[in-house]
Formats: sequence, structure tokens, C-alpha cells
Amino acid sequence: MNATRGRAERSAEANARLTGATGLVLLVLSCAEAATVVLGVRSVLTLHVVIGLLLVPPLLVKVCSVSWRFLRYYRHDEAYRARGRRSWRCECSARSCSRPRWRCSSAASRCCWRRPRSAGT
Repeated sequence: MNATRGRAERSAEANARLTGATGLVLLVLSCAEAATVVLGVRSVLTLHVVIGLLLVPPLLVKVCSVSWRFLRYYRHDEAYRARGRRSWRCECSARSCSRPRWRCSSAASRCCWRRPRSAGT
């Protein structure tokens, strides 16, 4: 039983590290994306699109790791329960930051995969 508890605690710790590291990557990439907007999107459009597409995988990892923590916490896993709920401020800021980023990333992905129309049609 102790080995299982130790594994669960390590799992909760690893999830917290993954979530934090992914958040840091998203912060850096989001700042770079914002810098391309400040510089003028038209002048650095390729860089803006590349950074936008680079945001998608870490965003998916972040959503999955937070969802995993949510699932384990509400299924009464002791290791995740011991860490406690996130504060309401943290929950609100996470929701307000991830939704626009998710929409922009999906819109950028759709634009990159769509074929350009010819001028005559």
C-alpha cells in the first residue's frame, strides 16, 4: 500500500511540474507572439504564424495536464486531494487566459491548412 501511495504522490508532483513548465513555455511563446503584434503583424507575418502554430502543442499539453488534475482531484485521489484545490483567482485567470489563446490558435491552424483561392475565382 505504501508503494502505491508513493507512486501517487510522485504522479501528483510530476503533474504539477509538467503544468508549471508548460505554463512557462506558453508564457514565453505568448510574449513572443505579442511582440510580433507590436512590431506590426504585416512586417513579420511568417514569424507570427510560426509562433502561433508553436503555441498549439504546449497548449494541448497544458489543457490535458490540468484536466488530469481536475479528474483525479474530483475522483478523490488522496495525493491530489492533499495538494488542495486551486484558488478561485487562479481558476478565473486560467480560464480567461486559455480561452482566447485556444481560439486564436485554432483559427491560425485553420488558416494555415486552408488552400489559398486564386484571384480569378
